[in-house]
Amino acid sequence: MLRPLSKGRNPTRQSTWLITGFSLLLIIAGLFMLTRDKGIDTSTLPETLDLSEESLVPTTEGGVLAESAPTRIRIQAIELDTNIIELGLKENNEIEVPKRYDEVGWYKYGPTPGELGPSVILGHVAAEVGPGIFGYLRLLEPGDLVEIDREDGSTAIFRVDKLASYPQNTFPTSLVYGDIDYAGLRLITCTGKFNEEDKTFNMNLIVFTSLIETR
Repeated sequence: MLRPLSKGRNPTRQSTWLITGFSLLLIIAGLFMLTRDKGIDTSTLPETLDLSEESLVPTTEGGVLAESAPTRIRIQAIELDTNIIELGLKENNEIEVPKRYDEVGWYKYGPTPGELGPSVILGHVAAEVGPGIFGYLRLLEPGDLVEIDREDGSTAIFRVDKLASYPQNTFPTSLVYGDIDYAGLRLITCTGKFNEEDKTFNMNLIVFTSLIETR
């Protein structure tokens, strides 16, 4: 799905991504799989996607942290508190997605949360019975906090800067994976209209956040 120049990371530098036309298609294909399952149930999801036009400028006040893998995510605004698994690449270079609807996964070939650059975390929006782990991600608002526990014992606290939805066939690769000059975190799931025939959504929801504090 995504082709890093190297699977290694240097904590003092931003990750650099090689985005080709082919890998762009794999990104879209990988995110499409977040909800492609014949058994998903959308009956208890919020009926409308209310994306506020309000947004906050990404902040650099949280600084930049050394490399340390994430272990747990907490979002009090939507009562989410769960462990984080690692996601890599499939043999065809598609990004992996969580195998279970109650799992949240971090793309391990990108920056760790708190490092300079865009860290990426994925989760399903719907499950076989009710919402998936990111079923209520769409209810977040600018200013809400996302806490990430890290292997080094620290907790990186991110502020939601904006929410945006994009058609899956025009996924904003550069906005999600491109270089940034702050420690950012992107939370990604599916959204939009649900197609009952093939059990898929037609859009992706991206929550853009920036590091504001570490404890």
